[in-house]
Amino acid sequence: MNMRLLVDELKLDKFRSFKGVTIPIGRKITVISGVNGVGKSNILSLIASGSGTNRKSPMNSNYQPEFTEFFNIDSTEPYQDYKLYLKYVKKNGDFAIARRLSFKDDTPTNRGIRIIPRTTNIYEPKLKNSEVAQRDKSKFDVGGSARVKIPTIYSSLSRLYPLGEKVDSVKINKVRRQNLIIQKKADEKFRDWYNFVIPGAIRENADVSVINKSACSRASLHMDIINTPTLSQSIGQDNIGNIISALTELYILSLENNYQGGLLCIDEIEVSLHPDTQVRMLILLNKLSEELNIQIIMSTHSLTILKECLELEKKDNANYKVIYLKNPSAPIIAKQKSYPLLKADMFAKLSFNKPHVNMYFEDEIGKKLFCELMKSFESIVRVVENQASENKLRNI
Repeated sequence: MNMRLLVDELKLDKFRSFKGVTIPIGRKITVISGVNGVGKSNILSLIASGSGTNRKSPMNSNYQPEFTEFFNIDSTEPYQDYKLYLKYVKKNGDFAIARRLSFKDDTPTNRGIRIIPRTTNIYEPKLKNSEVAQRDKSKFDVGGSARVKIPTIYSSLSRLYPLGEKVDSVKINKVRRQNLIIQKKADEKFRDWYNFVIPGAIRENADVSVINKSACSRASLHMDIINTPTLSQSIGQDNIGNIISALTELYILSLENNYQGGLLCIDEIEVSLHPDTQVRMLILLNKLSEELNIQIIMSTHSLTILKECLELEKKDNANYKVIYLKNPSAPIIAKQKSYPLLKADMFAKLSFNKPHVNMYFEDEIGKKLFCELMKSFESIVRVVENQASENKLRNI
């Protein structure tokens, strides 16, 4: 396959509490938010399960996330009845390929109940499944039970396992000069991007290491922060390092001739990050989404990130999407997405205060005329309210 493909939507006809919900995905950045337990992390992991490439990064991590690494499908669930579909489009928006996310019980081989992406004709009902499978194989090199070949990284909350709490479960290895990370000057990218998010954090000549945590399926890059020993860095600092590590891995891939873009899913991006740091991280992600052809999908509870992304969506709703999920027992997507409404929902308020509007007038005459008009309007409203059964409005 030598074609840029993008996730266009996740269709949840039936999955746990979801019934008949379709999640649209932006070409650059998609933010998924909502109350606890509504299914945000599940959505991210389902999206990440449809794509991937079977190869290793310079840090020995892979680009093919496994659903079972982050979530468990219990044997008591009616998983055979789940109906899930992922739609992919070309860069110009035309339909390309779709995958049905089926579940297979591999418990006897200690792999649990895992997701297998399969051929589906749900978006092309006039074609037989066999015809779609043949087309997908010849055009996209995707077999009947294979993933779409997009390098995919899923950054789960396991990345936030504190480095200093169990030192014996953390391994730190200095990167050798012959490693691609240094050969491709990816360490310089890591340092520059980290210093953009937290200005002046890493020295110019800092060494680069790889950190492996027993609780996390992905390794991460690390460069010592000024006046902060490696095992003493905060969860927020480690969070930034993990996210930028994923970006660095995709940067190294982007240098290859056949690279057509990647997919990065980040669960709860804002954890332990100051609001200003959240904004700077979002700016960096937006910039690299364009430069490195990365489609980024993240979950968040952050009002700061929501507010910024709502503004981006307002200007360009093809590249940016904000998905706010309500009602955990039967999730739906909020149709009204103004910042005050979403903020009220996050604080479980049934109503919210409208923002105060300042008004300015060029002179006192304009101000006086406006006040007189408002008095007349209020008089009309009172008459209509007090004598609603009579046709008074026309006579005032």
